[in-house]
Amino acid sequence: FAITKLLSHYCFEITMYKEEDGNKLQEIISLLLAAGYFRARIQTLTDFDKIVGGMAWCIEMCDFDIDIDLFFQENLSIGQKIALTERIVAVIQQMNCPHRIEPHQIQGCDIDHIFPVLQWLVKKGIEFRSEHGDKIRSYSLYQYQSLFKQPNQKTLMFDEMVAKNLPKRQYRPKYFPYKGTQQEKVKSTLLEFGEFPVDHPSSVTPSDGHEEDPSIHLTHLSCQREDLSRNIINSILENEVAEIREVTSKYSSEQNQNTEHVKMSIENQLARSKAKTEQLEKCITESKQQYKSLIAEHEDLQNQREKVYYNLKECQDKLKGVDAKKLKTLKSYILKLGTLKENEKEFREHCYTELERWKLMIKEARQKVPEIVDTSQFEADLEKHERLLVQKRIELAKKSQEVFQLRQNIDEVPSRSELYQYQQRFLELYNMISNKHRETKQFYLTYNMLMETQGYLSKELSLLNSILDNYNRTSKGEFSREDFLFKFSDVNQLLKTNLGKLEDKNKRMNAQKADLSDQYLQLLEVQRNYARAIKNFTEEYQKNEMMLRKLNSKN
Repeated sequence: FAITKLLSHYCFEITMYKEEDGNKLQEIISLLLAAGYFRARIQTLTDFDKIVGGMAWCIEMCDFDIDIDLFFQENLSIGQKIALTERIVAVIQQMNCPHRIEPHQIQGCDIDHIFPVLQWLVKKGIEFRSEHGDKIRSYSLYQYQSLFKQPNQKTLMFDEMVAKNLPKRQYRPKYFPYKGTQQEKVKSTLLEFGEFPVDHPSSVTPSDGHEEDPSIHLTHLSCQREDLSRNIINSILENEVAEIREVTSKYSSEQNQNTEHVKMSIENQLARSKAKTEQLEKCITESKQQYKSLIAEHEDLQNQREKVYYNLKECQDKLKGVDAKKLKTLKSYILKLGTLKENEKEFREHCYTELERWKLMIKEARQKVPEIVDTSQFEADLEKHERLLVQKRIELAKKSQEVFQLRQNIDEVPSRSELYQYQQRFLELYNMISNKHRETKQFYLTYNMLMETQGYLSKELSLLNSILDNYNRTSKGEFSREDFLFKFSDVNQLLKTNLGKLEDKNKRMNAQKADLSDQYLQLLEVQRNYARAIKNFTEEYQKNEMMLRKLNSKN
């Protein structure tokens, strides 16, 4: 009864431990989903694949190299899992993670140790992604601006002016198509759109008498137009040509003045910008030096903080699996050690004060009495105090040695999580060994059966050969027929006896098989009853816990 009670209590503790691990695992999966690792939603993946995939994804997001491929290697063996977790732990140590974790803890899905490490990885990955995202965004904007520039005000004004001053047809010929030379057609088309040819009489004077008079062409055009006369067109053309000349002269003079002014202003701006850049470079160098010093101080403080936190975490992990009595004795020893150190410090301070007081007294005595004073009493007291100090130090060394021994004993005791992992490993190894034993046993049985078959076949072959030889001899006349039949009947009787023995053996094996199957069914029934009893016990235990909580809340 005591053994069953202990087993039920142990099973209940394991179920409670599994429920806590399940809650922590759900927190880990929700944390990975919030960070952006949506592969954790796949229900067919194991917990190990989800956790290791999330860790590898966070490490890759932090720009650290890890040589694994989780998309094509899933459901690994134990050796592959350990090698993979060792690689991940090495990269986590390179990242200066404040939390300590071992490969077997990841392989065994130790959620208590995995959760803080994964939480730190997700936080660091999000911070790195925000910084890296800003850099990528700024670089993409730079590339876009270098390839595709936004139109400025000048280009917009230029496009607007070009759109306003597009050529528009102002006149149309009366007769179409126009009959004349190619040059006359070109001039006529330019005049229709308000453009004036270069050889206009108001702008170009003819150099020789062989050139065509433009007035003849204008009179020819005036015949084709209905509303305009030759004088109106000539006056319009002369006025526009004069205006164009004035505008070009003004534009050239203003452009020369503007170029000189722009050159002077650009030189002044360059000088001012050079001075500003020198000042900014000085400020940048000073700020870089200050930044480097601050970073060094920050790293030193961070390392000190991580060391202290790591030592505190180690102490807490070591104290989790320690018994209450041992922990109580260890605390008492630590308190005694602290009190002894304080007493030693106070005693040293007292000795220093006494030494100073005695030195003053000796100095005053020497000033008063110039003769040599006997200091034997002082030396005796000093030796006495030194002996006491040596004795206290020896006691302190013994106590510290005892404390160290107790700490070693506490460290040797495995925690509950480690025991659970060892149990899982032993179960896996037991399953592997049982499978291997079953295969080996099957091979042995097959081998024995084949060897027996071979023996029977060889006996049958030898018997048939002997029968054939005797038959040949009887046919040749060497033996009588009665001898042959007598020998053949003996062989037949021997075969019948062997057959009877084999049939008896077969019956015994079948009876043994039936007995074993009955025992197996009885054991299965016992196992079902045991599982049913454990389930009922856990339900009753949970009901009892709920009733106790209600009673405590009412009280």
